[in-house]
Amino acid sequence: MRGMPARRKIVTAALLALVALSGATGCSDDKDKPAAKSGGDLPAADGLLRESATAMQAVETVKFTIEITGKPGGVPLRKVDGQLAKAGNAKGKVQLDQAGTLSELEYVVVGTTAYIKGPTGGWQSVPLSVASTVYDPSAILDPQRGISKLLETASGGHTEAREEAGGVDAYRVAASFGSTVVGALVPGFGAGASGQVWIGAKDKLPVRIKLQMPATAGGEASTVLVNLTDYNAPAAISAPV
Repeated sequence: MRGMPARRKIVTAALLALVALSGATGCSDDKDKPAAKSGGDLPAADGLLRESATAMQAVETVKFTIEITGKPGGVPLRKVDGQLAKAGNAKGKVQLDQAGTLSELEYVVVGTTAYIKGPTGGWQSVPLSVASTVYDPSAILDPQRGISKLLETASGGHTEAREEAGGVDAYRVAASFGSTVVGALVPGFGAGASGQVWIGAKDKLPVRIKLQMPATAGGEASTVLVNLTDYNAPAAISAPV
């Protein structure tokens, strides 16, 4: 896989520089219980993935965490969390690796504008079209490029176990995932993604997604862990004052 395009590196640096001008300075472990059920008494993976993709399409809001472990080449994103509404508004924090230095920024997305704030100083605004080249949270609930599409286009599925994930009774399904959707969810990644998704046994909503990513140019193999909680909880997201 090729490394991150030069333009994206420039955009990343520009976002960090923008915060610096305003006065800025400056891995979740899987501790779930062992599988409670395995073998032929588990539902088929294809049906679970299909039901989960359909359930995701009806979601209006969600809280999420995405964390990357390893040293992927050309991928500055290390961690992002927040709350997202289906219309695209979002708020949270993002951690970026810039030449070996970690920088954490707060972000708010409202309409076509992204607001960014470093550890000190005030909020600065940039067009969402610029910020989204580094990360675009609105992709998560987008039916054509988000988690619903990831599940719908998964292949080679196999239901491995029924176990608890994040306090939820869930089925663990192993599968391979399409490069286009993976790249939309986590910029810089793409081909060769495989892993597991934990699907709620009751509501069929995904609780966790774990992607194993092959080495990128100049980097190492890495893991992307996505946790999803608080589906359809009220989301009051507005531009910072």
